[in-house]
Amino acid sequence: MTNTIAMFEIGTDKTRVALMVFSKQTVIQFHLNRYSALKDVEDAVFLTEFLGGRTNISGSLRILIDTMYLPRNGGRANAQRVSTQRMHSVMSQ
Repeated sequence: MTNTIAMFEIGTDKTRVALMVFSKQTVIQFHLNRYSALKDVEDAVFLTEFLGGRTNISGSLRILIDTMYLPRNGGRANAQRVSTQRMHSVMSQ
């Protein structure tokens, strides 16, 4: 995942990165306004424990839409919103 992140110029006025992990439950690891340097994002991703088990994709997408892109969490009205999902388990919903 850090190889993908490294393709972007990370910064407050550039690309912002957030991370959440999910299985049956979704856990926000950090919001878009948490880190403004590539190294900090890479370190945070490296330290993240990924959840196993069944996945609730619809629940995680709802949190993404309703929470992650809010201005108070670093979302910007004039920025493109892009998300990727990486899964290592069995889809349940």
